[in-house]
Amino acid sequence: MKGVVITLTLLLILALAGALKFYLNQQNAQQFVQETVAQMESMAAAEAEAREQAEAAAAQAEVERQQAAAAQEAARMAEEAAKQEEAQKQALLEELNNRLAKEAEAREAAEKAAQEASARMTQLQKDLVETEARQKEIAARLSQENEEQKQKHEALLKQIEEQKQAVAVVADTQNAAERERQRRIESQIKLEEQIQAAGGTITIPNYRIWSPNYRPSGLKPVKSSGE
Repeated sequence: MKGVVITLTLLLILALAGALKFYLNQQNAQQFVQETVAQMESMAAAEAEAREQAEAAAAQAEVERQQAAAAQEAARMAEEAAKQEEAQKQALLEELNNRLAKEAEAREAAEKAAQEASARMTQLQKDLVETEARQKEIAARLSQENEEQKQKHEALLKQIEEQKQAVAVVADTQNAAERERQRRIESQIKLEEQIQAAGGTITIPNYRIWSPNYRPSGLKPVKSSGE
């Protein structure tokens, strides 16, 4: 571009020199030279403006390239963050389900212990009622009975005391079993709620003992001694 300008400049100067020969008036020749110089300056200014525009376009293209690269990197980082978040969520759900499986097993054991204690208590109470009835019947005849009947009465009194002690022991066992059952139910519900809050579902195979908090439609609940 610079060489073309120089060539044009020389041609214009030569043209100016030739044209001067045709001008006898010094003032007209001077005006022609001024106009020619003005045209040359205008051409130089146009060239400078074109060069500035080209440089500005190149700078804009570089800015756009950098912006595109930054946007691509941001998208990549966002995708990576989403993958990590999903992996953490799945790990949490797996851990919660594993804990819930263990809690369900413990709940099942507590249910069984509570049922056994309840059945044992029912039988002991029945035996106690029967023994007390026999004791009262014999006591009413004590004044007319011989020493053998007195010994039987004393044996029955001893049996009653032993049965009462057995009832007390089983009652403690029953209460402990019931407290353990309730504790397991509360822990089970808490874990189920954590899984639901995390957006997951229970994935435990053969999950049989459902809490009142979580029971899929279509499934009949497993009845427990406390429900």
